[in-house]
Amino acid sequence: MKSFVIVFFLLVLSAMARAQKADSFNLGAVIGPGTRLVYEVVADTKLDLIMLVLDKNGGALKWRTTEPLLYTGTVLHTLKGLDEATAMYNYFDNSMARLSDQSLQFWISRKVFEHLRQQRGKPITMYPYGVNAPGLEMGSLSGPTNFEILVDGKPVIIQEQKAVALVKVDGKYVPAPGGEFFTVLADPDFRVLVNFLFDSRLRLKEVLTK
Repeated sequence: MKSFVIVFFLLVLSAMARAQKADSFNLGAVIGPGTRLVYEVVADTKLDLIMLVLDKNGGALKWRTTEPLLYTGTVLHTLKGLDEATAMYNYFDNSMARLSDQSLQFWISRKVFEHLRQQRGKPITMYPYGVNAPGLEMGSLSGPTNFEILVDGKPVIIQEQKAVALVKVDGKYVPAPGGEFFTVLADPDFRVLVNFLFDSRLRLKEVLTK
């Protein structure tokens, strides 16, 4: 009887996992050059930040902010950065930024993404406040979860992978008191940020493909 209960429980968990995956929208499939990702920014001033995809592989993007700031910029990533970078570039001013191999904006490197996906509970040193700021131990404590956004005005469910700042307590990594975190789209080919909470809060709320 005990073994039957265990098998039944495992079957239920497997069905739930399949249902969650089936219900999620494949955002990466509808994104291409010209797609706009609209982020809500919650800081001292509330506004939207709109990221324009120039290259689906992450090599180049443009962004602009809505009133009251009305800034605009262009960001160029290196191929090595897209593969290995561990720092986040969080400066938004009227300029073109050619980032080094260490930094990405709006994007997570393949190295970081694979660590979050495969090394649950184990940290990777990242630099979310910039390459010259102190590093933080970041890691995932769970698998992908569902998150609702709009795509061309229609609500859809996407899957995001969460990374939190970690500290070691009694030999085990647990979330750090500050609560810093980011989430990334759970798609190895389109590793774009979904949520971000460090100095300010960015939250993806809509994707416009038209």
